[in-house]
Amino acid sequence: MRTLRLLPLLLLCLVVGTLAIDRRALWTDEIGTWSLTVAAGLSDWAERFLRHTNSDGQLPLYHLVMYLWTQVFGSSELALRTANLPWFAIALVGLSRLRLAQPIVALTLGVFCLHALVWYQLNDARPYLLHLAGACWLLAGCVNLVIAAEDADSVDQSWRELLLGTFLLVGGSILGAFWILGASIALALCYPRQLIRLLPSIARQPVLSALLLLATLLVLGVAVYSHLNGARASQAASFSIAGMVYGVMELLGISGLGPSRHALRGQLAQADWLQMALLLMAALLAASALVFCWWRLPPTRERLALALACLLPLLMLAALGILLHWRVVGRHLSAALPLICLGMGLFLYQSVQHAGRWHRITAGLLVIALLASTASIRWAPRHGKDDYRQAAIWAKEALKRGERVLWIADERALAYYGLGQPGEQALDTVPPGLIPFSRFQALQADALSLPQTVILSPREGVDPGGLARPVLATGRYKLEAQAIAFELYRLR
Repeated sequence: MRTLRLLPLLLLCLVVGTLAIDRRALWTDEIGTWSLTVAAGLSDWAERFLRHTNSDGQLPLYHLVMYLWTQVFGSSELALRTANLPWFAIALVGLSRLRLAQPIVALTLGVFCLHALVWYQLNDARPYLLHLAGACWLLAGCVNLVIAAEDADSVDQSWRELLLGTFLLVGGSILGAFWILGASIALALCYPRQLIRLLPSIARQPVLSALLLLATLLVLGVAVYSHLNGARASQAASFSIAGMVYGVMELLGISGLGPSRHALRGQLAQADWLQMALLLMAALLAASALVFCWWRLPPTRERLALALACLLPLLMLAALGILLHWRVVGRHLSAALPLICLGMGLFLYQSVQHAGRWHRITAGLLVIALLASTASIRWAPRHGKDDYRQAAIWAKEALKRGERVLWIADERALAYYGLGQPGEQALDTVPPGLIPFSRFQALQADALSLPQTVILSPREGVDPGGLARPVLATGRYKLEAQAIAFELYRLR
């Protein structure tokens, strides 16, 4: 029976993955993922990983799997992104283990598979699907523990789900520790008896418990070691309430209806206000459905447990963002996404069970908003990623004309898109005439003229020291063309 139930989930995984994943150009963070797969062997990979200088250095599980994956399937855009499919399948299996009424579980899986943030993360060669898989299993473990029967088998199964969820959640992001802590506090305060029942379960499963707990501690240990050695999140953009609010909107699944991330991070006053209005109305609709569903939960402690499990991590992340001057966005909050999908699934189930007209109308509008948002995230041009492929084409065309080209963008992309050789000395292999921004001042000292072409990524964090950007302030360049998150300038 378990195998028969697994097959539909695998088929669902393949169908959604086929629709969600494409070959569009890698963006900056995906190029960072690829750069860690370029190693001569496992020992070389480990050495490179431990020397990494951003938050990727805190994710040994994800990047080890990505290295092994690329050895088998290659490192094309499609190959890098399809590495998300195994994690997506694990996430679906985790949600399917919820011991709730089958219609509620089916609707929860449906909402999860239609969610815009899930589609966005599926089409992103980053660790977010691994993180989501952990959140799905942690949710299943918590819910199943609360409603577990007195028999030992039910409690033992819940403990295994909690263990696996904890390991995967931390493996996908060190921030998973905040959500694990929030869930633990909620259980301790609202369901202490169920939590105590886990103690004999641990004793009944000592080997599995020890292995997964040690593996989790190992991942945490590497993350702490990397953090102390400088592998930290970018601080190019500081914490903002608006960024966190938009992150919550991404969790609600309606971000595709609004302006793109690029527009919101740029000049907000120039964003499409019709899209903004649609985004806010859809957010109000989705939030109202969740609050209604939460309020209808019978015991007060269920409502309190859910509020604590969600609000405590949000407060901890906000405090961390303020202290570290670090922007909190939707991907940092995505451990709450399976719970939100469960709430929406329960709301849709109630709309079928109860004949209230407005209830059903709201449910119908919610489904339409989710579908429209996901379709927009996947296919609307405004939600595209940084077009490094087009930027590389511009550079190659200018070099063929004999021009000097200044590249103010992620320098690792040069090797990926054929403008150098991958490896730690990649910048030494770029074609003559191509000037990476980090070497501009040294190379410009030997040149008699400004570069004829400048390719700029306006994204924050590119050329943070201003080594090359002042060139554009001379007023001698004209904007010739634009691509997603890129601008092409030529000397007048």
